[in-house]
Amino acid sequence: MFKRKADARGSYLTSFARGHTEAQDIVLASVPELIKEEAAKYDPVPSATTNATVSIPPNRRGAVRVSTAETGEYLLRYRLAQGEQVLGAGVLPFVIAPPIQMTLTPYHLSPGIISVKADFRKAKQWEKGAKAKFAVVRKLGDKPLSEAAREFADEREFVVALPTRQLDAGGYLVTMEMGGAHGWQVSYMAKTPFIGYDCRYGICLLHNLSPRGSHMIRENLETSYSRSAMSPTPIWAAREWIGPYDKGTELWGYWKNAKFLDTGNPSVKGTFHVRSGEKLLLGMLNIERKPIATTVRLDLKALGFNGKVYAYEPHIQEELPINDGKMDLMFTGEGYRMVMIATKPFDVFKPERNGENMIPEIAPDKWPRQGGEVVPAGWEATQGVGKSPTAKPTAKELRVENGAIVMQGDEQNAVRLHKRLTVEKGKSYVLEAEAYVECDDGVFVEASPDKSFFRIALGEVYDNNRRTIASQGVAGHTEKVRLWFTVKEYANVDLWLTQCKARAIIKKLEVHELKVPPRPRLD
Repeated sequence: MFKRKADARGSYLTSFARGHTEAQDIVLASVPELIKEEAAKYDPVPSATTNATVSIPPNRRGAVRVSTAETGEYLLRYRLAQGEQVLGAGVLPFVIAPPIQMTLTPYHLSPGIISVKADFRKAKQWEKGAKAKFAVVRKLGDKPLSEAAREFADEREFVVALPTRQLDAGGYLVTMEMGGAHGWQVSYMAKTPFIGYDCRYGICLLHNLSPRGSHMIRENLETSYSRSAMSPTPIWAAREWIGPYDKGTELWGYWKNAKFLDTGNPSVKGTFHVRSGEKLLLGMLNIERKPIATTVRLDLKALGFNGKVYAYEPHIQEELPINDGKMDLMFTGEGYRMVMIATKPFDVFKPERNGENMIPEIAPDKWPRQGGEVVPAGWEATQGVGKSPTAKPTAKELRVENGAIVMQGDEQNAVRLHKRLTVEKGKSYVLEAEAYVECDDGVFVEASPDKSFFRIALGEVYDNNRRTIASQGVAGHTEKVRLWFTVKEYANVDLWLTQCKARAIIKKLEVHELKVPPRPRLD
């Protein structure tokens, strides 16, 4: 992957076409010479996810994910080969353009303005009732020194004048914010087979968008930070809690909140809504394709919070330690976090065990050491290709290793381990697990969040509480899972690794009866 240098003029496509014209009075350069000349105007992008060799098995289809966080003009250089034989090679140019662009022309002496030409042709939200605000500031987050606004009036390209006559000499920035029509909520959900739901929901939180439900929202009501967790219900409930369009609620986007929020890492972007001194909703997204651990800092005093505050993460239904506005957080690659902060404690359900572990035989030190049995008595293990694998797994697919249960995937197969529990109808139970995945690429179990994941479930086949893990975490981190379920007919413990180029490591797996039934979730 290559990106055009900032001082390089022209465009690859137009320059190449102009140089390859068939006009009689022009001496033609060869194609390799043209490519070499134009390619010299680009710098490599070392962090690009395409900088790798990809092997495609026979009769299979391969996908290479092209991603970058910055706008600009790019070249993708490719080479297709079978052994030593080159099947094809070349370059593909493409442009990542911002949806909104501004061009500034200063007229400081007379009439004392900056002329701002705005291009909203790619901004779908620019419609009747929408409003754009332009401002001159010393630096992001400062109070505007000069302002102008423009409401939608059919045109998508227009010019706005910002007064500058009263400004002192020096450097300034021109900023732009666009508001939806009459404050209407904008629903969003990217239609793509290869971007995780975590990244999509993180984009919503960063840009004040309401995520719409997916096509499987009723069947997959998992609420977690997994890239395979489809349900947006925690975000809906949190946005209702903060009231993003209510009077008194302020929006501080990642592009202007540096004086209040420090995410501790430039790859972690954060946007928050706040009701001064009362409550705050913070959404963050890791824009890097690798896991990150960081300390996030909020200047709560500057936001009107003077006493003790409490933090809660509804996705995992856990309280989050917060000390003087500081929170230690971990992000998966392209993953997100959402934190609710308030001056009053959150009413959090805390499951309490009642009785002994109901599945002690699944502990790694209890597995069969010899003989024909692969798994402990009462458990069933299968592996194969398709939704209902029936073959028995070998030690390659399922084993105990270094004091943990290991389920090994090979991109096509599914490995399953499950047991029907002895339970009573109407009683509630909690599953506690410690698990993580190790991915072949160090990031994701596979490209598709819909088809590839490791899942732990407690409950019936279709009606259950589940948690998926589809991204590799920070080195040394094990994800702690707690799932509770009230029995209607029966209950299973079900572990499933499907179509993953990864292995799942389960260090702990227990089931206990609950002393008190869980309360219904607010979301």
